[in-house]
Amino acid sequence: MVRRHRADLAWLATALGCAWLVWLYPLLLDRRHYFQGDTQNAYYGWLHHLGDALLHGHWPMLDVQTASAGNPLAEGQEGLYSPLAWSIGVGAAVAPQLVVYATLVKLLIVGIAVTGCYLLAREYGVRPGLAAVAATAVQLGGFTLSADGPRWIPGQIVAALLPWAWWGARRTISGAHPWPMLLSTFLLVTTGYVFGTMYLGLVLVGLLLEALLVRDWPGVRRLLLLGVYVALLCVVVYLPGILTGPVTWRDEWDVDGPGYLEMEPWTALLAGHPTTISPTVSELDEPALGIDQVTFTYVAWFLPLACWVVYARLRHEWRGLVSLVVPFALTLTWTLLPYRMGPIRMPGRVMAAVTLTAVLLVVVLLERALDSRADGRPGRARLALSLSWVAAGAAGATLLRPSSAALQVAAALAVTAGVVAAFVAAPRRRALPLVLLATSVGIAVLQLTTQQSGVGGERGSPGELAAYDRLLPGSRGDVLVIGLSPEVLAAHPDLGREILPGSLWDLTGKPVHNGYTPLGFRAYNGPFCIRFNGDVCPQALQRLLATEPTTGLPWVDLHSISTLVLVDLPVSQAHDPPRGWHVARDEPPVVTWVRDTPLPTAGGVTWASPGTRVDVVSQSETITTFRVEEVGPDPSVVLSRIAWPGYEVEGAAVMDPLGGHLLRLRLPSDAAGSTVTVRFRPPGWRWEVTALLAAIALAVAWSALTWRRRRAASGPQPSQPAGRDFLGSLETTRR
Repeated sequence: MVRRHRADLAWLATALGCAWLVWLYPLLLDRRHYFQGDTQNAYYGWLHHLGDALLHGHWPMLDVQTASAGNPLAEGQEGLYSPLAWSIGVGAAVAPQLVVYATLVKLLIVGIAVTGCYLLAREYGVRPGLAAVAATAVQLGGFTLSADGPRWIPGQIVAALLPWAWWGARRTISGAHPWPMLLSTFLLVTTGYVFGTMYLGLVLVGLLLEALLVRDWPGVRRLLLLGVYVALLCVVVYLPGILTGPVTWRDEWDVDGPGYLEMEPWTALLAGHPTTISPTVSELDEPALGIDQVTFTYVAWFLPLACWVVYARLRHEWRGLVSLVVPFALTLTWTLLPYRMGPIRMPGRVMAAVTLTAVLLVVVLLERALDSRADGRPGRARLALSLSWVAAGAAGATLLRPSSAALQVAAALAVTAGVVAAFVAAPRRRALPLVLLATSVGIAVLQLTTQQSGVGGERGSPGELAAYDRLLPGSRGDVLVIGLSPEVLAAHPDLGREILPGSLWDLTGKPVHNGYTPLGFRAYNGPFCIRFNGDVCPQALQRLLATEPTTGLPWVDLHSISTLVLVDLPVSQAHDPPRGWHVARDEPPVVTWVRDTPLPTAGGVTWASPGTRVDVVSQSETITTFRVEEVGPDPSVVLSRIAWPGYEVEGAAVMDPLGGHLLRLRLPSDAAGSTVTVRFRPPGWRWEVTALLAAIALAVAWSALTWRRRRAASGPQPSQPAGRDFLGSLETTRR
């Protein structure tokens, strides 16, 4: 057993080394490779905000200063319930080097993913060497290298946790202790990235069908119990977003397309070709970016080795493959669905799950039914068939993009060399995995060298935390930045170090209303021309300065904004501040206006009806309390809070929002001398808290009961299932 465990550790270390080697390679070409796109625009700022709040002793349920980007529970994917997100966030709050920290976090996630994939492959009876191949190959999939890695941290996290949850669920079905499954599914769901939860659902469908086919009734019961646990967690994480949806962009349920991250049947057939250029690149504003990045359609170069499998040998084992085939078929079908299906968009994102299921299925098939003749190799006809697959892939990719013919031929030659080398190495147990690993690394290096661009974009934000303290010089009170756009950044490349994207403004420590939001608040973002990434178009200045007819105040007052940073606006407009404002900084193309007398920060009362007077007693992110001193004939007040669903008021009544987006209250006619408390809790909060407590109680009870029963039944025997170590990870079972 010791030798067996040493072999597992050696192969796992090899897989980790290969994956990390490939992921480190892009840093030779661009040290900011893993600080691109939404990592820079959204996730780093979100994580910093979460970590900074935790370090100051509170849980950031709401952030009124970032307006429509300040509802993290509705957003979901900020991971407020996830201990993993907490850990990453605390690090982001104190890390002195942003680029270095983001890179280290992503390499750590790679390590988690490789280990989980290795354990999962071993659980399906795959030998250590091939398990190492699967674990490495999944991290070298096209979507993972080109999208999740540089840009989408939650996507990378759920793809890393999925094999752990799958592995834990399969072990639990077989009678192992459920704690690894419960922990991994908790971390996966609470990441808040709905795609990951949907992947988990498809995996559980496959496991359930397999358990039904083999009539494993205890396993069926355990899976149904797991389903209840996951459903409770879904209520906790996703109900706020569902109930908030009607006021956001995500309330539309149109089904349409096409879009860039969308597979086509033709490209799905080319998933084994490393450099296919999807025809959907034409949907990008800059198609060249899609052409010059690692294709998201790529799964693994060794898919043609499926031709070496003698499928007749599986006729007595097919039931044990159902839990692999079903998730693969369902995820692949998902990638072929329309680009937008209500709030679920970009089916190409699912390629991370397709890569996991496809690679795992191929290595399991090779393990169980590899054709082996007298010399230990597959038949030459099977070699010819696999090479024909490679040639067809190159031809298909060339037809899709004839101008890339040289690249497609070079990739096909590399794959051909790998297939032939694998054929030669097939008789030797250790040699075949080493050949597959070496070829996987080599092809990934080829991809990252020839297609190294990224669609996510690079805005050139500072890489040092200390630099953010020096931004927005001269600002006072709440800040709004107007006029930033990709076109302005292209004209002024150095501007990226001063004017930040999306939620990265959180690192300045100043209350900036710009922020990244996939949800938005339609009645706010639309009229004021605020994009999902926090960019505000120049026309917003005139609209903010316009007078709101009910209150007689300009919108900029109602939102408690005291500093306006104007980027590349016409000189005549940028140098003509309204009365009560002055130009505090003039360094073209940036001009900063500041109020002569700054307003209090957002969240308090900004207007009271004629004859009504109130004094704010206290104010926090989620609660504002004010005392009513006098009431007029029609008493009402407006607060500088986006009118998210979920506000509860004591001592007043909620009215229709002002302008459709600002919280407005009606006061009783006898309210003079009373105190009004405005409190935010996400809609469905009581249900969410109840579901969280129920999920925790279920996990604790299940774990304790399993431990007690097994201890009583086993006596002096080990508590783990026979033939398994501490995690049951390195010994295999066959169903």
